Amino acid sequence: MSFIRRKIFVCPKCGSDKMIYKMLKEVYLNANTQEIIRDEWVDDYRPGQEPNWAPCEKCGFKFDREEPKEIVAVFDETGKIIFREDAPPEQFSEEQRSFMVIENFEREIRVFIEEKMKKSFGEQWWKRRVPPDVKMNAENRQKKDKSRGFSEPLINCLNFSDYAKIILKRDNWKDLFAPIFGSQEKIKVWLDEIQEIRNSIMHSKRKITPEEKRTLDNNVGKIKKCIHASYKEG
Repeated sequence: MSFIRRKIFVCPKCGSDKMIYKMLKEVYLNANTQEIIRDEWVDDYRPGQEPNWAPCEKCGFKFDREEPKEIVAVFDETGKIIFREDAPPEQFSEEQRSFMVIENFEREIRVFIEEKMKKSFGEQWWKRRVPPDVKMNAENRQKKDKSRGFSEPLINCLNFSDYAKIILKRDNWKDLFAPIFGSQEKIKVWLDEIQEIRNSIMHSKRKITPEEKRTLDNNVGKIKKCIHASYKEG
């Protein structure tokens, strides 16, 4: 399952996002768009459209003097919000903190892979250097996302397991990643352990254990150290 980081609009009084989905769909259709998009995926509001916001369904707040507040949230593939960045840090659970660590790590490793591959193999790196199954799944996911009304670059359509597949692909490892990570076995173990913890906290309700938290922090730290060192070396 993939997770999407997107901007949403919430009530400035109570923080509810429920009415925002409904209104964003209405605004989208008022823009003379023929696409039919599920409420939870719509975020096409633009200030120039001057929408007529309905009162908040939760607290009744009327948007006659103040517009909804814009924040960033993370959605799963069903359209459910699983994390909002406006949550006060003191209210974060260990699972939310770990989610933030993983979310930030995924953004960094995607940028790293794209920048290094493009620099080493040119603009056609995606066609020439990405494993066929990874390429097909990401391109299908991108098409699916477009049908829901938004578009993500292909690098953002990767599954977590795809990072290792790209890095450890024989020619990629030999020509690029071996000097950066040193050991195929180590980078595979680090990524596999992060993925196991990621799936645990994102797909189940159980608490993250102290040992998992240490493993997550250690593995993310080791991989980031390698990534940062590679930039210093050029």
